[in-house]
Amino acid sequence: MGLYARLKGDAVGSAKLPIWPVINSFVQLVADEIDDATFVQRFALSAPEQAEFAQLKTQVLSEITADITSHINAGYNTEHASRMAKNDASSKYREILLRVEHGYYTESEFKTAMGIA
Repeated sequence: MGLYARLKGDAVGSAKLPIWPVINSFVQLVADEIDDATFVQRFALSAPEQAEFAQLKTQVLSEITADITSHINAGYNTEHASRMAKNDASSKYREILLRVEHGYYTESEFKTAMGIA
């Protein structure tokens, strides 16, 4: 099973991933408050889920880095640019995860929205 099935609650034999704790933990991860191993252990991710998680984290961090650069180029200082980029990413991915939980995304739409298709 992949992350989509766990987030939606459709994974056979695996507990549903609780959306708000996942969102909060990912924010902590991006802020370097926890590490990958803590995130993986916290949600008991399987090997395939860990692979998807790694792809997702890479995508999110790349997006944040690009946004920081864009904000700096627009004249914001580094600290403010970083905060804005992280907030933007948090909002975007929170909305995607909530759409999965409510059944508004198929697995393909989820992966495309997350940038891991």
